Amino acid sequence: MNICLVLKGFLIGLGKIIPGVSGSLIAITLGLYDKMLDAVSHFFKNIKENMKFLGLICVGILLAVMLTSKFLMFLLSKYYIITMLFFIGLIIGGIPLQMKKIHLKFNKNILFSLLSFILIISLFFIKEEGHDVQNYSCITMFLIGILDAATMIIPGISGTAIMMLLGCYNTLLNMFSHIYSFSYLKDSIPFFLGIMVGVILVSKVIDFCFKNYKEQTNYAIIGFSLSSSLLLFLDVLNVNGNFIDYLIGFILLILGFKLSNILERL
Repeated sequence: MNICLVLKGFLIGLGKIIPGVSGSLIAITLGLYDKMLDAVSHFFKNIKENMKFLGLICVGILLAVMLTSKFLMFLLSKYYIITMLFFIGLIIGGIPLQMKKIHLKFNKNILFSLLSFILIISLFFIKEEGHDVQNYSCITMFLIGILDAATMIIPGISGTAIMMLLGCYNTLLNMFSHIYSFSYLKDSIPFFLGIMVGVILVSKVIDFCFKNYKEQTNYAIIGFSLSSSLLLFLDVLNVNGNFIDYLIGFILLILGFKLSNILERL
């Protein structure tokens, strides 16, 4: 079970650093989102169990960030289609699970799915190519950490897409790949402090939504999932790839779909 949580955390970490992919959607796919949200929002109700649960997931996330940042950038630059289709498979594999939770019906709550769908589509059309800026101040890194935490918790919103829009994605990726270096402590410490503060604050808000508007929130998450999957898929189709890339990619998409179902049951 412990190894399983680390593995799931590892996949969430991969989703965190892959452009366009939402780490929270990967968490939903793996059946961890509700548990993680509850553990953070009510941490002091069962400190020992919550610390163990969140700690194992964080170990997996940190391992993914530290060990695969450079490798993932290599895969995305050389095998973009194959890599992205695998993650699309992971995301869409979690959609049936969300639908089962609410016994999807065409009632007024479907508007929440529609609104969240439109929101993500709108963010895609207004985004621009960012210009990376180096040497951020500690306060700026702290605020970026809070924003990054919000994108980690709100399903369907890709933190990497937002960071690209703000022009700081390359800086963060470079920091992640050298996270073990003392020369990057100036940036990494305020950034991770911002993430901690952001996770606590945003988790409280999302937890309130689940407790008071559970069905509407789940409908909104389905909209986030569908729009993110669609945009990622269209983005992949716009890439000039060869037949072999797409063939292997669609095979991995199916494997990703199956993997998400298997991991969700563990």
